[in-house]
Amino acid sequence: MQDLSRFLWKVRSAALSASLVLCLSAAPAFSQRPGERLRTEHFSMDVRGKVSRHTLARFTNAFDAEYDAVSSRVPLIVPGELSLVLSFSARPEPKPWESDEGIISLEPETIVVYARRDWENSSSWRRAFDRELLRTILLPRLREGCPRWLIEGVALVFSGDSIADQLGEGAGNLRHLSDLDERLMLARKHDPGLQAVIVATVMNLRMRFGDEAVFQLLRQCSQSSFDSVTRMVLHEPLLDLESWWRLTLFHRPE
Repeated sequence: MQDLSRFLWKVRSAALSASLVLCLSAAPAFSQRPGERLRTEHFSMDVRGKVSRHTLARFTNAFDAEYDAVSSRVPLIVPGELSLVLSFSARPEPKPWESDEGIISLEPETIVVYARRDWENSSSWRRAFDRELLRTILLPRLREGCPRWLIEGVALVFSGDSIADQLGEGAGNLRHLSDLDERLMLARKHDPGLQAVIVATVMNLRMRFGDEAVFQLLRQCSQSSFDSVTRMVLHEPLLDLESWWRLTLFHRPE
């Protein structure tokens, strides 16, 4: 009799365990509790809205894979956990200065991803994510004194952006590289012409001096004036560099 009771107890326990496994595996949606964050290999994530565990895993795996891919070709990433918001709610109306990709937005040092159903089939999501990842990583260097145009240019070029507009539309009266920073600060909307100039500037720096020199500019630009940094890294004073820049991009030496 005692053996029969023990046998029945084991059967009930097994049935209960099977029911629990079935309930967990059949759970259709995943949602974060208020204030709870999901941690991946590289990100601390706030997930907004309901999403299946399978879909969430695909997003988080893609984000970590992109982090690894970017860090392998841009040796400027510092160890640490980046903040990311993954929203499955409707995206708010884009701000005037945001691009129309509709996938990635940027808050101060936080990447915000507005999930789309067709994200895996979109040719732009990876480029957009890489761009915002680089902007977020490089933002502290802006506070340390690095030129805004250099940070923006590296984020654009090394995420795969190309020149889509005529340089003349964004050239204006640009005479000095610092003018690019002023234009960026004054921009109230997405400015493809200005973006084209910045992309062309960094691409030409890469072609003339090499990728490592561009990375060294970013590493060293907080140590001294940018003129001192160009002399040290590029072996060229800023005035000579700007003459080359004007001639190369705008075909005018002065």
